[in-house]
Amino acid sequence: MKYLSENQNLVNWLRVMRVSQGFFFISAMPVVLGVLMLKFNYPEIQINTFVAFLILIGSLLYHLSADMTNEYYDHISGNDALVDVKTPFSGGTGILEEGLIAPKRVLNMAYLFFFIGIIISILIAYLTNWYVLLFSLLGIISCWGYTAPPLKFCYRGFGEIVIFLNNGLFVIGAIYIAFLEKLAWNMVLPACTLGFLGMAIILMNEIPDLSADRKVDKKNLVVRFGIKTAL
Repeated sequence: MKYLSENQNLVNWLRVMRVSQGFFFISAMPVVLGVLMLKFNYPEIQINTFVAFLILIGSLLYHLSADMTNEYYDHISGNDALVDVKTPFSGGTGILEEGLIAPKRVLNMAYLFFFIGIIISILIAYLTNWYVLLFSLLGIISCWGYTAPPLKFCYRGFGEIVIFLNNGLFVIGAIYIAFLEKLAWNMVLPACTLGFLGMAIILMNEIPDLSADRKVDKKNLVVRFGIKTAL
C-alpha cells in the first residue's frame, strides 16, 4: 500500500507539471530550431553540445516553473474552480482543486525550478558570454509574471504577447547570443513562427475558460474580443 501511495503521489506531481499533456515539451522546439538554424546559416561555428543541452534544460525548467506558478495562482484566485467546460488542456489540472497536493508545495516547487534554472543560466553565461543572462532575466520575468502578482500579464492583456516571445524570440535569441554572440535577422521569421504557434495554443485553451476568466477579470484576447475573433 505504501508503494501504491508513493506511486500515486508521483503521478499527481507529473499531472500538475502537465508533463502528460505535452505542453512541457513545447519549450524544446525553439532550442532545437535555433541550433539547426545556426548550423545551416553559419556552418563554420562550433556549437558546444553541452551548452546546447544546458539551454534545453534551462528552457524546460522555466516552462515547468511557469506552469506550476500559473496552477497555484489560478487556484488561489478561484479561476480553475470556476471553469465550466473541463478539457485535458484547459481549466488547470484539477490537482489543487481535488486537494491531492498542497498549493504551497506546488509554489515552492516552482521556486525550486526557477532557482535551478538561474544556476544553469549562470553556468551557460560563464561558458559562453554574460549577455545570455539578459535573456534569462526576460524569461524569469515573463514566466513568473504571467499569472503572479504584481505583474499578472495574463490579467492585463499581455499574456499572449508573453507566450509569443517565450516560445520563439527569447529562446532563439539566447542561442544566437550564446554561440554567435550577436542577434541576426535570419532568426526573426522562424522565431515568430514558433511564437504564433504558441499563441494559437494558448488561444485554444482560453476558449473553454472564457466564463471563468471573465469572473476573475482576466483581460485575455478571448475575453476582450470574443470567441469568434479569437478563432
